[in-house]
Amino acid sequence: TSYAINCGGGAYKASDGTQFTKDLNFSGGNTYSTGSSISGTNDPSLFKTERYGDLVYSFKLTNGEYIVTLMFAEIYASAPGARLFKVLIDGETVIDSLDLVAEVGKNAAYSKSFRVNVNDGGLDIELQTLRDNAKISAIKIMPEFEGTTYTLTAETSHGTIVKEPAGSLFMENTRAALEAIPDKGYAFDGWSGDLAGS
Repeated sequence: TSYAINCGGGAYKASDGTQFTKDLNFSGGNTYSTGSSISGTNDPSLFKTERYGDLVYSFKLTNGEYIVTLMFAEIYASAPGARLFKVLIDGETVIDSLDLVAEVGKNAAYSKSFRVNVNDGGLDIELQTLRDNAKISAIKIMPEFEGTTYTLTAETSHGTIVKEPAGSLFMENTRAALEAIPDKGYAFDGWSGDLAGS
């Protein structure tokens, strides 16, 4: 069982192929959106909408381990300290005081992921206001499959290494493509090193 929810918005297909549904499974809160550009993400449209206020998202899930990714962007407040809120997953505080402007600034994407064990057939994500309304832009819940974990390190002296999808070179149960782009006057002579596992 998995979920991908565009909080406060409509259905959206992300750059990595994830199909986010329109906003659902919530209790409480209101919606807001912005036309401003969002930095720090390949999917700015996903961070232009939000559900804000004291609210709960509830999901029915098969028991097991999941990766819960919570996505945020401050699209209203401009000053650090203007908005503070906490996040609980199944009653346990996972973020005790989030200030998005202080973390990444206004109109910038911010995501946090958590490993969660579901043993009662469901999962609740609760947002509680500390100052001027809690808020969230998107939620992604995916089963954690057992598999080999790789950490890739890319070094270059005369060129650029590009990774798709963008982000950390730490990979778990996923695929990534690396492209070597040599500087003018240099040629790419192949990859070196090896990967443990298969």
